[in-house]
Amino acid sequence: GYMDGNNVYVTNSANRGTVHTLDITDQNDIKDASTAANVGGIVGKIDRSKTDDLKDEDGKIDVTKAAVSNSYNTGDVRGYTAIGGIVGMMYNGEIAGSYNLGNIMSTRISAGGTIPLNMGGIVGDTNSSARAYLYDVYNKGQIGDETYTYKGRHVGGIAGRLSGTIEKAYNAGEIYNAAAVTGGIVGYMSAGKINNVFNTGNITVVHNDGADVG
Repeated sequence: GYMDGNNVYVTNSANRGTVHTLDITDQNDIKDASTAANVGGIVGKIDRSKTDDLKDEDGKIDVTKAAVSNSYNTGDVRGYTAIGGIVGMMYNGEIAGSYNLGNIMSTRISAGGTIPLNMGGIVGDTNSSARAYLYDVYNKGQIGDETYTYKGRHVGGIAGRLSGTIEKAYNAGEIYNAAAVTGGIVGYMSAGKINNVFNTGNITVVHNDGADVG
């Protein structure tokens, strides 16, 4: 659930079960447990003071030096905010050599505007002061709801909101959303860079009455 510190690691791991906050049965009476943040297929939240260089002595990337490496998720992941196929939220840290096949979905319906959600195939959100690093990752899971009932801003095939670097990555999952700020790789990028990536998943955004288009 929570990786706290610079010397904690998850490697060679997998999840196949559904991960979710408490389901919302009444959008007019949302329980606190339904609004819990940071929902991930492998880790809910990574909290590190720094992001390490993954290069070995020969200058090659060593994925095993990452906070999360050689891991995958095939279970569905759904939640209220900061939702990711591998990690929900990152305060620095690294994800390498990992992938998601599970469907990623918001539980949020809003007729009067959509609060930023931050949802991605690999990571949902990275803190704006962080410099997270995602290397050799991919997503093939569907992101969003094809009926456009559930929605949220900052939705991306790899990262919902990014402050950091994505390198050697791709998204092949379909993306559906009923609010703006949606992208094949990143929904919203506050800082950093993106190298050697591509998207093949169809992206469909439908603005119904009351949807936040900002």
